[in-house]
Amino acid sequence: MSAPGDSVQIRWNKLQKQVARLVADGKTGEGISLLDKFITSRLNQRVKAEALAFRADFKAESGKRREAIADYEAALALISTPTYARYTVEDALGAVHEDLGERAQALEWYHQALETALQDPGRTGASTIRRLVQLDEALSSVDRALCERVALKAWKAAGLSGDPDLSNLAETADAIMQAPV
Repeated sequence: MSAPGDSVQIRWNKLQKQVARLVADGKTGEGISLLDKFITSRLNQRVKAEALAFRADFKAESGKRREAIADYEAALALISTPTYARYTVEDALGAVHEDLGERAQALEWYHQALETALQDPGRTGASTIRRLVQLDEALSSVDRALCERVALKAWKAAGLSGDPDLSNLAETADAIMQAPV
């Protein structure tokens, strides 16, 4: 016998595939409509957060960036622990604000994503380091120190030999992202 949450997870898994097919076929609006209906159904917090973030991804890709921000922020409100889900939503918020030309907000969200990466042993944070360095090559001393802490943690976690080149955070982030998992 399956637990009640199992049926929600099964529905969610099927819906993700269905929406991805619709979007691939150029029917993003239909995919978002299916997500709208699903999100208003009875869901546990984790699945609802995932669904909101999934919908936000499609909204951001289709140019509805303000709506994407609202969905990402709603998803974030449901994720209390420093997990991969939290990290990816914070990183996505940074990217959307960057796309909108809102540099200060982008920096804040990238900073938050890196803080989450530090707290979650399974996160490298390398892609966020890369984004942050691309956005602001002259990092503040606070952001540079944070990037260095995240890079050191990720370098060790990736099992890379030697020490990372903290004077070139972009190359260090690339090396971490290319490390075998």
